[in-house]
Amino acid sequence: MKKIINLLLKKKNQKGSTFIETVLYIAIFSILLVIFLQMFTAIIDIQLESEAKSSVLQDGRFILERLAYDIRRAESVNIPSAPGEQNTTLQLVINGENFTYNLSGGNLILNNTLGADNLNSSETIVSSINFTRLGGTTDKNTIKISLNLTSKTQKRSGPQEEIIETTIGLR
Repeated sequence: MKKIINLLLKKKNQKGSTFIETVLYIAIFSILLVIFLQMFTAIIDIQLESEAKSSVLQDGRFILERLAYDIRRAESVNIPSAPGEQNTTLQLVINGENFTYNLSGGNLILNNTLGADNLNSSETIVSSINFTRLGGTTDKNTIKISLNLTSKTQKRSGPQEEIIETTIGLR
């Protein structure tokens, strides 16, 4: 009986782990590592998608608000000049000054006496812009605006693209 108790006590006092215990620890650690890695990549994907969508929506909203502001206070629309005419350039006269909107190198540019300004941010590309004059030749004209806005931020499924269309009339 004494021998059995001494044998049990010796086993309890031994330090270290067996090979099977080590393999189990490594397996559990590997599983946890894979789970955390998948969670991390999902978080990064969601962040990229959010950035791409946000940049496109913010730039789209800003461009449309700026165009609406300028068109509503315009005295006249020089380009497009005739009803039904489509053009990639919009030229307005505001307080006797020409405001020209056109596409250059993926940017929507506003040219006036103060200089040239990009209306989109560095995070987006503007393409396929089209201005169509819908109204008559009187001061009550309406302009249909159509443009394609693409995010430079790349997500797994590709860049975020939005086609933005609206109609704005002179007051």
